[in-house]
Amino acid sequence: MIDKKTKESLADKHILCFGNAPEFYVQNPLRVEWFGAYSSLHGSSRLTSAINAYMYASVSQNKERVIRIISNHYPAINIALDKPFREKEIGTPYSSIEQLIYEIKLTQLNLKVGLNIFIESETKHGFHFGSSSGFLLTVLEAIIYISKNKASFKNEDKIKLLANVEYHQLTTPLHVSDALSMVEGGTNLYEIDSQHYPIYQRLQGTFKDYKLIALSIQNFVHQAYLGIKNIIEQMNIIAQHYQQKRLIDIDALTFHHQERDLSLLYGTKAIAKVNHFFQENLALKQAFLALEKEDELKFFNLLKQAQQRDFELLEHHLVSSPSENKIANTIKWLQSTFPQVSFRLHGFGFQADFILLIPNDSFRDIFKRLKKQFYQDHVKEIRIVNQGIRIFKS
Repeated sequence: MIDKKTKESLADKHILCFGNAPEFYVQNPLRVEWFGAYSSLHGSSRLTSAINAYMYASVSQNKERVIRIISNHYPAINIALDKPFREKEIGTPYSSIEQLIYEIKLTQLNLKVGLNIFIESETKHGFHFGSSSGFLLTVLEAIIYISKNKASFKNEDKIKLLANVEYHQLTTPLHVSDALSMVEGGTNLYEIDSQHYPIYQRLQGTFKDYKLIALSIQNFVHQAYLGIKNIIEQMNIIAQHYQQKRLIDIDALTFHHQERDLSLLYGTKAIAKVNHFFQENLALKQAFLALEKEDELKFFNLLKQAQQRDFELLEHHLVSSPSENKIANTIKWLQSTFPQVSFRLHGFGFQADFILLIPNDSFRDIFKRLKKQFYQDHVKEIRIVNQGIRIFKS
């Protein structure tokens, strides 16, 4: 449920922005990635969970047939529904919404009116839990509701449509399904079968013996992500070599790109990169099985083993000198200060937050120490939620 205070705040801002009261609200849980964050950019599997950090929207109709969006994350967007779609640029909030409207027109959704949408996220102070996908999903959910086709537009339709948008706009593989846990709620395993079709498995519930903390260090992972689409094919070649155990050929592979960064990031240490790719795949399947069996200790240990992979990936692919990097130093500090904690660097290729899994008996002391070491607003207790995106009438 959206609490009364949040509704009143959204309504006040909506009236201020658009001059009329909202007709309904959207509540969208954002998500954390446990495994597969970096390798999923190359078509790998991923394990994610919806969390109690929400993106909210207030929505009203307009007769001008214009999608108007004002948010606390992105610049204002105004797109006429009758405007022809022209893919002039990619990766911007405006072009992503334009792509979303184009994809919607290819479905059975019948949007006859324009919408005024005000979007606000709880995840401030540097936290990024799938905020770009959450932004698109929030707008999509509002359009589905107002078109009165909610019953016929299933969750899998939402996931597929958003995957198409991100494929064209964010240069991710076609079936990356970044919004999966936001749509479904709970913890979700995403895989691609041998016929290249996506497979989804879902679990409900949250941790009983551990608590979760999100830590933002206000730093970005230095990866030229706009070039990802250009190296997907090369990554697949590496994967095929690995599966065929022709490891000797991997060192001979070279990658060329007009940007120096890509050649630096992807032209070296290819074997280590491929090992990360497959170790992540193996670990996330084991982690999902552990949660399925309610073996939280097994999941905790798998996450702890992944910490070293995070550091190696930084060293091999994302920054040239991890010893001088704020992210690498934070990893070292967490490992030395809290050996009883498992954590993961979250959001490879985009932002760098840390997700910490802490035993209940250590939680209070560690939480206090983290708030002292970092800014208080950059340390947030979170939990897994089982409910996906929802609509609430005004």
